[in-house]
Amino acid sequence: MNQSTFIGLANNAALLIALGLVFDTVVLKPGYEKTYIKILTGIVFGILGLAVMMTPLEFMPGVTFDTRSVILSIGGLFLGIIPTLIAILITSALRLFQGGIGAWTGTAVIFTSGILGILWRHKRKRVLDNISLVELYVFGVVVHIAMLLWMLSLPWTIAKGVLSNISLPVMILYPIGTLLLGKLMIKRLRRKKEGDALLHSEARWRSLTETSPDHILTLDTALNIQFANFAAPGLTVEELIGTPLYQYIEEEEKLAEVKIILENVLQKGKQASYETVYNIPGGGTVFYESTVVPRKFESSTEIIGLTVCSRNITKRKKAEDQIKASLKEKETLLHEIHHRVKNNMQVISSLLDLQSISIEDKQVKEVLRESQSRVHTMSIVHETLHDSENLSEINLQTYLFSLTTAIFQTYSVEPGKVNLHNEVENIPISIKQASPLGLIINELISNSLKYAFPDDRKGEITVRMKKTDNELELTVMDDGVGMPKDLDWRNSDSLGFKLIHSLAENQLDGFIEMESKNGMKITVKFKDEA
Repeated sequence: MNQSTFIGLANNAALLIALGLVFDTVVLKPGYEKTYIKILTGIVFGILGLAVMMTPLEFMPGVTFDTRSVILSIGGLFLGIIPTLIAILITSALRLFQGGIGAWTGTAVIFTSGILGILWRHKRKRVLDNISLVELYVFGVVVHIAMLLWMLSLPWTIAKGVLSNISLPVMILYPIGTLLLGKLMIKRLRRKKEGDALLHSEARWRSLTETSPDHILTLDTALNIQFANFAAPGLTVEELIGTPLYQYIEEEEKLAEVKIILENVLQKGKQASYETVYNIPGGGTVFYESTVVPRKFESSTEIIGLTVCSRNITKRKKAEDQIKASLKEKETLLHEIHHRVKNNMQVISSLLDLQSISIEDKQVKEVLRESQSRVHTMSIVHETLHDSENLSEINLQTYLFSLTTAIFQTYSVEPGKVNLHNEVENIPISIKQASPLGLIINELISNSLKYAFPDDRKGEITVRMKKTDNELELTVMDDGVGMPKDLDWRNSDSLGFKLIHSLAENQLDGFIEMESKNGMKITVKFKDEA
């Protein structure tokens, strides 16, 4: 390769790169759709083609080679119809003016190269940014096979010599040149597309942040503020930029907590939230609820910072405080109601007790004592609720312990004669079910105390309460004399049994089972509503 050949190749390469600059500065700019811009681009494109043709590689007098096939085919592919046709006309005119035996062959190569680029562009429906390197190389091969075929239009002796000398270099170098120039154009096209997407994203981000009522901040990896759509009362955006977000949190414990939350989001990439209180200089307090999300580059896992969105929840906090205060008042009122109901029932129980003292008839006295026990049973529900934080349900273990102890005290059971065993699970029960359940237990234990242990007979009463799935099971049993064999307890005229049936089946929506063997055992099962 002599010095002139090397200079020619360098000039051709420089002119090919110049086409990339034209593509970048004209075609990719707004307004390229206008016809006159396309015409001017075609003229510039044609001038570049002329410059390429002015530094040819001469095979023999009248037969020259250059990179016009590369520049015109890539121009047709990326610049479009109008600029390419204008460049084809300008370069064809020069080639015809240069004359020689290969003038018409050279003109045919010019037309073919440009038209192939236009057709390839049409085939891809102008979507060019996803062309692969393989496709570019194939495109270069097609263009330069067509170029070599046009060599056959020369006289055969000349065509034979040309093809034997240039076919291999052309098919090796020119498709590679087409690939490299095409890659340069695609790179610029993609950069333009990414720039447009970034501008669109920035415009959308700006529109979002400028119209958002929330504070939106972006932080770098050092947790310094990079952007703020507006500042908190008493501050300016300029004061915020470059400062750590957590320094505006006044309480030291809260500051350390927020700093840890921000660092965890940076490290783990998981969204987190926190609440803060901001005291406005000059007076006033603002409550904020902040959500922190990691910021990443598109199609990347690397965290480049954080976005913090802080919402003013002062009104919500005040509303919550008002609701809490209102609930506290209602709870206090309900506690007071339960306390007064309990006191009233205790007064009734005391009146019944006083009344029984003045009555000598044992049957009437027993009726009054039973009534007193029932009243006391209902009062224990209200007493338990008065001492409970939850006014919709009570602890069954606490409630039944108090209830069974009170029943034994009412009947003045001699110590050591009848022992009480409570086997109650620590489970809640709704207030709706607590009262009828307590009355059932009162009737069953009272019945055992009155009839199961006559004379000096000793024994024990067991109260068992357990939960199975969504069902509660109450068992009250004793080891006394048991039920009389001829007693139809389901159809008994006894007020106690009538109460048990009514409460279990109607109020608890349950069912009863009774077994009289080595004492009495009654089981009540019902659905748990707690």
